[in-house]
Amino acid sequence: MNFRKINNLTTEEKSLIETFLSKSSSANLFSTLKWQKITSKISNNNVIVAFFFRFDELIALMFMEEEKKYGLLKYYYSPPRRSETPYGGPIVIDSFDKKLFVPEMINLLKKTRNSYFNITFPPSFDIDDSASVEVSKICGLTSLIDTDKGIEELYSNFKRNCRGHINSAKRYEIKVESGGLDKLDAFYRILKENYSKKDLLIQDFSFYKKVINTFYPDNSKIFLAKLDDKYIGGVFLLQSNDQAYYWLGSNLKKFNNKNPGSLIQWQIIKDLSENKFKSYDLLNLSIPSIARFKRGFGGKDYPFNTLVFRTGILEKVNKIKGIFIR
Repeated sequence: MNFRKINNLTTEEKSLIETFLSKSSSANLFSTLKWQKITSKISNNNVIVAFFFRFDELIALMFMEEEKKYGLLKYYYSPPRRSETPYGGPIVIDSFDKKLFVPEMINLLKKTRNSYFNITFPPSFDIDDSASVEVSKICGLTSLIDTDKGIEELYSNFKRNCRGHINSAKRYEIKVESGGLDKLDAFYRILKENYSKKDLLIQDFSFYKKVINTFYPDNSKIFLAKLDDKYIGGVFLLQSNDQAYYWLGSNLKKFNNKNPGSLIQWQIIKDLSENKFKSYDLLNLSIPSIARFKRGFGGKDYPFNTLVFRTGILEKVNKIKGIFIR
């Protein structure tokens, strides 16, 4: 195992990563060098990649943010914090059992001195029996919609109030448009206005512009709800392989009663079904009001796990804290 800053990768190392990712079915948009380089700028360019070898074969890699504290301690986060990346964790070669790899990975990472690790895995990564007593496992929930179905069946799975919201938006004659850079200004204005009222931080316009310029139309798209001549809601969708992600979304508060968000999601789900996507990940269900909205579209709750563990001095301090807490 070795660590390398992504900004210092050699041409040979970049080629090794690209070749590895092309052969791994668990690789996705968030594990590409393009994504990591864009998001590393908001992680203070402290993103590294960990290479895991068995003999001379690369069997896994993992992108992490490295933060040094007090000159001695190192904190690692996968995905990098503030990177707008929902999931991290290792990308494992298909011929190696992912479930068996996690204990090996933990043992290797524990050899690093005085370190803290926080690793969030996607829902598809089963680690139920992998954590040891020294590792904390935090379980989150997401909602996944099986879009590999007909449109009528998908709509019939929506909850009654969700279908009512969609019909309400149609009665107001709200229209849904989609695009790329041409829709970004309107989307960002909605996002900024809504987030500023809630004291939430958003990235600079240049960040979202870079994402659209790099990944549109195959991997990113913006959907906007329009009432008369005014855009009143929007969703920034990300797509990878046969899966899509509800990355960002926002409505202008005074139009919430017209349910533009529900109509946008219905349009997205129809598009995904027609284009043979297998699933739509609505992401985190940790906020109850947002979770109710997401669950209205008939998806199933799936767990995703975060492993937290410490080594060296940090592990000893944690054990001492545990003694006093008890």
